Parts: sequence; structure tokens; C-alpha cells
Amino acid sequence: EREEKADHQIWLYEDHDLSPLLSKKNSVYLKSLEEFQKAEFDGIQLFFSHYAYPDLSGSSTEFISHQNQLKEHFNFLKINKCILSFSGHRHVEGCLVSSDYSLKTYEFGKFELPTDKALWIDGPAICRSKKQNGVMIFDTRYKEIQSTAI
Repeated sequence: EREEKADHQIWLYEDHDLSPLLSKKNSVYLKSLEEFQKAEFDGIQLFFSHYAYPDLSGSSTEFISHQNQLKEHFNFLKINKCILSFSGHRHVEGCLVSSDYSLKTYEFGKFELPTDKALWIDGPAICRSKKQNGVMIFDTRYKEIQSTAI
């Protein structure tokens, strides 16, 4: 019934129920978290969310494949006075980086970010998946991303 109502438009996560593994305290804490966080490091306003606005939780089954799909996200960044946005919903093998005029996939490795424009950066994940797991480190001093397969 849930599948029929979702019509393949919303992730159902039936096999992702972690509630039996979480203490009540941890479950309450996780439910109290906002859909996004903002932080400032080395004078750079950063935005963190699971996916891109307006689908910050990544509940929709639609994946971003073109920078034009990020117009609302970049407007939301501007409202929140953030220049860089980090997400992880796509579980990219490396990183996916988009400005308002381009979307580029980077393989695992190190690369420098342009500093003159707002960016959405979607990185690798550590999860059960057919994709290569990885981590991403952002060096605020040198404006570099290091994406490493694990």
C-alpha cells in the first residue's frame, strides 16, 4: 500500500529501519535535529544537508543531473548567506560539484574549488552499496577537497 501511494516518487526505506538498534535517547536526539546545519570556518559560510533544497532530506526519488535543477537550492543558500553546500545523498564515487552554470563529476582524489561562486558539493558515502565507499575532507585554508575511497 505504501509503495502504491509513493508511486516511485518517494524513497520508502523499508530496509533502513534503525530504531531497534538505537537507544531511546539517541532516537529522540536524531529526531530533534534540523534538516540542515550552517557553520562558518575560516570566514567561509558552509551549509550541510542530506540533499539539495527543496528536498533536503532526500525523500524524493529524483536525482539531480543538471545544474538547472539546483536553482532553488542556490537561492536558499543565498537566503541563508552560505557560499558552499555539502550533501551526500547520491553516494558519489568521488564528488559531484555544481555551480549555477555547470555540474561536474570528479573521481576520488584532490582538487581545488573555485572561490568566487556558490557551489553544491555532493560526496561519497559509507554504507551498504554497490558503489565504492569513501570520505570527503574540505580544507578551508586552501579551498581543496580530498575525496578518498575506502
